[in-house]
Amino acid sequence: MQEQESSGQGSVTNTIPVPPIAPARSGIRGDLMGGFAAALVTLPQALGKGALVFLPLGVAYVHIGIIAGLYAAIAGGLVAALVGRPRYQISGPLTSTAVICAALVATLAANPLFSTAAGLDVVTITTLVFLAVFLGGALQIVFAWLRLGRALKFIPQPVLAGFMYGVALQIIIQQVRPLFGLAPDAPLTDLFSHVDRIKPWAVVVGGVTIITALTVRRISNRFPAPMAALIAGGVTFALLRGHTDSAGMGEVLRALPTDALLNSPLPAMLQLEWSRLWLGVAADVGVTALLLALVGSVMTLLSAAVVDASTGSNQDGDRALLTQGVSNICSATLGGLFTSGTTMEVLANHQAGGRSALSGATLSLLLLGLLFAGGALVAYIPLAVLAGIMIAIAVGVMDNLSRDMMQKVQKVQNVQSARGKIDIDKVRAANFCIIVLVGATTAFVNIVAAVVIGVLAATILLVVRMSTSIVFRLSDSTSRSSLKIRGGEQATFLREHGGQIGIVELSGYVFFGTADRMRADIEAFARGRKAVILDFRRVYEVEASGARVLQLMGKTLADDGVAVALSHVRLDEPLGRYLHDTGAARSIAAECWFTDLDRALEWAEDWLLNSNGKLDGASEEIPLGHTELLDTLNADELATLQTMLRREALGQGNLVFKEGDPGDRLFIITLGEVSIKLRLPGSVHLQRLATFGPGMAFGEMALIEGKPRSADAHVMQDAIVYSLEATSLDKLRREHPAIAFKITGNLTRQLAARLRTTSEQLRNSY
Repeated sequence: MQEQESSGQGSVTNTIPVPPIAPARSGIRGDLMGGFAAALVTLPQALGKGALVFLPLGVAYVHIGIIAGLYAAIAGGLVAALVGRPRYQISGPLTSTAVICAALVATLAANPLFSTAAGLDVVTITTLVFLAVFLGGALQIVFAWLRLGRALKFIPQPVLAGFMYGVALQIIIQQVRPLFGLAPDAPLTDLFSHVDRIKPWAVVVGGVTIITALTVRRISNRFPAPMAALIAGGVTFALLRGHTDSAGMGEVLRALPTDALLNSPLPAMLQLEWSRLWLGVAADVGVTALLLALVGSVMTLLSAAVVDASTGSNQDGDRALLTQGVSNICSATLGGLFTSGTTMEVLANHQAGGRSALSGATLSLLLLGLLFAGGALVAYIPLAVLAGIMIAIAVGVMDNLSRDMMQKVQKVQNVQSARGKIDIDKVRAANFCIIVLVGATTAFVNIVAAVVIGVLAATILLVVRMSTSIVFRLSDSTSRSSLKIRGGEQATFLREHGGQIGIVELSGYVFFGTADRMRADIEAFARGRKAVILDFRRVYEVEASGARVLQLMGKTLADDGVAVALSHVRLDEPLGRYLHDTGAARSIAAECWFTDLDRALEWAEDWLLNSNGKLDGASEEIPLGHTELLDTLNADELATLQTMLRREALGQGNLVFKEGDPGDRLFIITLGEVSIKLRLPGSVHLQRLATFGPGMAFGEMALIEGKPRSADAHVMQDAIVYSLEATSLDKLRREHPAIAFKITGNLTRQLAARLRTTSEQLRNSY
């Protein structure tokens, strides 16, 4: 619901950006012209939306709404000009808040509490409406105090859209009668059963008004569509009235009564008989006040964003809400409608030269003068014209909402469904159901029921959507291995049997809605495997019931002979401590909790190799002829090469080389383990790049490139390494080319295999 309300000119999220308006000369003259331009834009808005609010009470009470609409514009212009930032900011009644008030009027009018022998208790109904406006303003001040200037933008879109569709439908239903020239209390069935009661020329006037409003709205964003519609409808009415029977033209508004102009509702608010009204109307008034505060705040913040982009201002969201809260309290005290930040009025003011509080004061004084001196002019406005303006506004609301929803769904589809994260058709269908449900309830039941149903439906939808499987990806060790480089029989065994190590990558929130589905998916995936790693890298929270399910699942897998390990879970971090305290450690051993997936994979590979007798823990070094780099050399070639190799025994914790050392040799390990580690910028931890065991060669890249070492080589277990210097390799090329050719060939195959493994790792990481 991001409608550019005050002008009906589409959504603030329209794909066509709002262009910065041309600078105009400031000063007193500019402020006066700005206030006059804003008044021209504001006047039809205030008249139409004011009439909309109290029309459910009947034509005789439309003048209350017109006065309330003008008072709202007067208060909005003056208060915003005096305390707002920037000072040329203007606020006034909007369609969204006007229809909320109209829905409250319709609800109260249908309440038996306000039916008396003399008719409706209009005084109490109008007082309650102004009370809702007052409370809504007070809530906006609370929002500003709580610094909710940004948070209010995240109100569930389907609920608000459904509510706005409902009130727009309500507007159309209410305005059909005056559009066809029927009495406001006439049953809608008269349109079909008593066609003779329809005023044809009223339909013509209303039709011209609707067509003008919709046409101007689509082709121009410089002239306010309601003003154009008011002029076109009024001219059409005047022309037809001079040539046709006035009885077929429908009714016109009544002149504004002067005794109602200075009649503040504040004393009546203080004298309400709450002992009689509390149970019957407290919920309606309270929910309306909350809706006014929420919707009005959202529209104010959206309007501020558009105005900032167009004028170069930089408004503070909380200050804007505070200003609107004060404005609405003042408006309610005068007997005005709810005000919100506007867009078209501010832009018109700024473009005409308004830069200070004088422009807002000029707007307020002009409208005040019209209210007291020009009230008789209102008597010339046909009801059919106002009905046409209101129907056009309602259609505009629906159109804006539809386009805005489609744009948002399309963005979600482009960003997420292409990655397989969501089923966009299900999302669209669920949102559509919420919109229809809330809209129908708003239009045909009442606001309170619509809000309750909307919140419940949105909550259920959220839980259902979050209850989908949080298993992000399933894989095994054949496609993703640890950074421990293994050779010979171990590498062959892991390639053939790596499928016995399952990797489950989780993503999202582990709670009661997702835990059971997670358990079922993991237990099904674990069947026939020897070990399963649960990767928590993308898990942002685990709820107590989710932790309990994790414990039960660990026990079930252990009973089935499946070893379980956790990655990205450390016992010295909050998530690890929480899982430990909630019982997960009872079924998953503490030594199976790892800081990252690489360490967990290394453990699982060692566990699988050891359980199959393939993990050789012997302390004797392997012969050079059994290493991958030299296994193609014959005995004589090995003997020749051995004279050029340097043998070195290194204890655990020593460095074979460190970052920055000359890259003048490669190394062959025949005993122990050596890890290549890199110190990342800003981190105290070293990132492991690879671990090499007996039979593997390392450090060859710097030798090939002739560049300094790019990382450290740490001895992880007491090791024996042989080094071959670059000068010795050059000597081999000159004196023993066959040996050099075999070494180079083996080195190339080894590098190609590592590159292929790295590519596969990356492919399975995204």
